Amino acid sequence: MVRRECQVVLNIKFKELSSVTTRKSLVIPSTAGVRTEDYYDEGEVVHLSVRVFGADTQNEYKSVCGACSKREGKRKGKPSLVDFYSASNVIKASKDEVAQVKFKFSCYPKHQGPNESAYL
Repeated sequence: MVRRECQVVLNIKFKELSSVTTRKSLVIPSTAGVRTEDYYDEGEVVHLSVRVFGADTQNEYKSVCGACSKREGKRKGKPSLVDFYSASNVIKASKDEVAQVKFKFSCYPKHQGPNESAYL
């Protein structure tokens, strides 16, 4: 379970993804915490998407609530439930073929529903 205050770090190992072994870069969604958008040929990258579920209700959530939208909206762009942190939306894998992705949630789980305590 993950709470809003926690930063999540994913290490994606390309050599363990048999269908994408020739690809060495990961494209993350452009959010307020991503500084630049770089373009890459579609054949060279893997696109990452994150699905968020409530730990208690198992409901899928795709956006921030009204209060968090107002708070997060002061930053650039439309607020996203998952806010990635990176210098670019394209993350190149290291020599050992691992790409590290960092993100936080932009809305408290309880704002999604009174019975939610955390995200999955």
